[in-house]
Amino acid sequence: LFSIRAPLTMFSLGSLSLLAAARAHYIRVPSLTQLGVVRWASKKAGGSSRNGRKTAGKRLGLKCGDGQHVIPGNIIVRQRGTVFYPGANVCMSRDHTLHSMVEGHVKFTKVARKPLPPQKGRKWIKKPWRKFVNVVEIPVTQKFVLTNVLKPQTLQSMV
Repeated sequence: LFSIRAPLTMFSLGSLSLLAAARAHYIRVPSLTQLGVVRWASKKAGGSSRNGRKTAGKRLGLKCGDGQHVIPGNIIVRQRGTVFYPGANVCMSRDHTLHSMVEGHVKFTKVARKPLPPQKGRKWIKKPWRKFVNVVEIPVTQKFVLTNVLKPQTLQSMV
């Protein structure tokens, strides 16, 4: 268990014994880990946590599908930036949300973009098309008009 930490000259002399080396503070005492005694932490270390930063989802995406009936003011697409562009009868709000302006059916279209003139270092257009959202207006053929069918005499007899 004990090891002697002494200069080589000490052993070559032969006159110093083990007891003399101990008195001269040449004996190294083993540590607790070398003896097999280990003390574990009884509490968790107070380090910083990397969790707890999740935010709620923003509920982005399509709210109305192709061919779906919408009324004025309905939200069609919620987006960050312009993934979809407003087409006929559709307006875009400040946060790039697309709203219907008239009553009708939603129609998605893809329109090819005009190619940009070649420049140094440009090989292709990243997105050669744009996606547009349109609302096809429903033609109003008949309007329902409520008319008084009952005559005034029959109304008085009911009372």
